[in-house]
Amino acid sequence: MTIVQDYWVKIAIESNPTEEPWVGKLLLPEDLQEQWKFELIRKSDSDNNPFSCEPPFRGKATVCGLLNFQTPCTLVYPLVTTTDPGSFGVYHSHQRQRIEGISQALVRQAAIEDIEEPMFSGLRFSSDSFLAWYGHRGFDTTLAAGSEMRQTTALPQRLEAFRIAGFGHVTCRAGSAGHMSTWEDNFTSVASISIVFDEIQSLKDTMQWCWRFETLFQFLTGINTKWPEFTLVRSEQYSSGEQERNFECELIFGRAPYAQGGKAHPFECCHYTGLGGANLEHILANFCTSDSIYERIQVINYTRFAKRPMTEDFTAIMPILEKYLRGNLVNSAEESFIQHQKTFFDYIDCSDNPDIVEFAKKHVVVKDKKAPSLKTLLWRAAGSVNASGFSISKNLITRVAARRGSLFHQGMGDGSDEDSRRLWAEAEGAAALLSLCTYKDLGVDIAALERGRRGNCEIANFFSRDAERDEISLGHE
Repeated sequence: MTIVQDYWVKIAIESNPTEEPWVGKLLLPEDLQEQWKFELIRKSDSDNNPFSCEPPFRGKATVCGLLNFQTPCTLVYPLVTTTDPGSFGVYHSHQRQRIEGISQALVRQAAIEDIEEPMFSGLRFSSDSFLAWYGHRGFDTTLAAGSEMRQTTALPQRLEAFRIAGFGHVTCRAGSAGHMSTWEDNFTSVASISIVFDEIQSLKDTMQWCWRFETLFQFLTGINTKWPEFTLVRSEQYSSGEQERNFECELIFGRAPYAQGGKAHPFECCHYTGLGGANLEHILANFCTSDSIYERIQVINYTRFAKRPMTEDFTAIMPILEKYLRGNLVNSAEESFIQHQKTFFDYIDCSDNPDIVEFAKKHVVVKDKKAPSLKTLLWRAAGSVNASGFSISKNLITRVAARRGSLFHQGMGDGSDEDSRRLWAEAEGAAALLSLCTYKDLGVDIAALERGRRGNCEIANFFSRDAERDEISLGHE
């Protein structure tokens, strides 16, 4: 196993700092699909009881230590998976304890004891997904006059700044990073995003925002790229000459989602800045004010990048899709009926007379339902996206609604190749519908999305021009 992060670590016993500390190593595999792993060891107390000191992780969201015996660090959500009390006998003059475990994330250059304590004023990061989505080339290459030699020059930095009400100030910088030596000059395009919160955030909340932003840009590009390290800006300051600067620390997630790919090119992305009238400010303003959008993006990315059985994709998508449809595509009359129906049956359930409750369960039935069925809501959503250049057939919608009922209440299908092919088409259709509705809620005009891009993922087979050709191969009919 290749290791990309490898540190020595020392963790003191909080209850008695004079006791033997825990020492060992922190490891993170290169593919980032595993969590941070730790292996720690300590000599037992003077009474040689290997169980006299509990591990420092029990019931704690964070544990503080020293990386390489020097740099403050914080393990976030650690979990001990193995406890070894050691051996004893005539060949062992000292007892020791050894533990192994995993941790969700590592914070370097900060020892944070309370994950809920507000202490961060902002964050910034630079990731491959954001660079590809922002699509700004930081340098230009031309042929030198009178020769075949190429000449590379850095382009002016691009700066964008705005404020999102109730969230904070956002600054985006895009340009080039250069490496110069006596032999060669190298230029690389870079883009970073910096956020200053309106209110001081805790480590827990700041970690959630880091996760949300990278998840957003991987959704927009449609390409799973390597996760970045995040710089967290603390509200605490120090003096540097005549300037006051904020303390900073680095956050590194373990178990970044799914398989890692190489750097994405802007031409491969499903969406890029400005396409369909949606720029960075527009998208972040919609994203930061809606938990529903983030919830949908999470499940879409799961079905895109995690290699799972088709049934898992379908069962992951449908509850979120149905929740979204019932919350957004039910008209006022239908909503009023649903609320009155709920109020009526709640009133019966609260009755002091158990005979009335039992009678209602056996004999009271709503005969003229005005609440829309799942099939009706799916077709409303399909009609909306079809008007923008896509083609999700009514037959496919009918099958998705039927599959939702049979899969959740009756289990798997018959297991035949034909049924599997149809299930795959239905799962892809549900994912495409949820994805296109999410793009619209982010402010993207989906009519501007372009076919033929690698990042299109689940919507690739539902562009109008391709839909009729692919109808048979996808099992839509």
